[in-house]
Amino acid sequence: MCAFSTCRICGRTGLAVSILKWLAERSPDVIVLPEWLDNASGAAIIAGLEARGFQTATATTNGANGVLFAAKRSFTSLIVRLMGPSLAVVPQ
Repeated sequence: MCAFSTCRICGRTGLAVSILKWLAERSPDVIVLPEWLDNASGAAIIAGLEARGFQTATATTNGANGVLFAAKRSFTSLIVRLMGPSLAVVPQ
């Protein structure tokens, strides 16, 4: 069985400790954080999750909001962007 947690964090800064505590209390195997923000708090969340054995991935850069995925099992991350009428895979 796989435990799954999601939390809409709305790009708020300064909540990293609270978010990590909330997630630790639920002990999920998979985490999805929509509206994760690529800033100091976002980096602290990634560091905290990775210290707890999670693999993390996001396509968000340059301080933008995005989605952070984390899982205790390894996974392959693939970024796909709309390029006009077709899709393009972005090399990582």
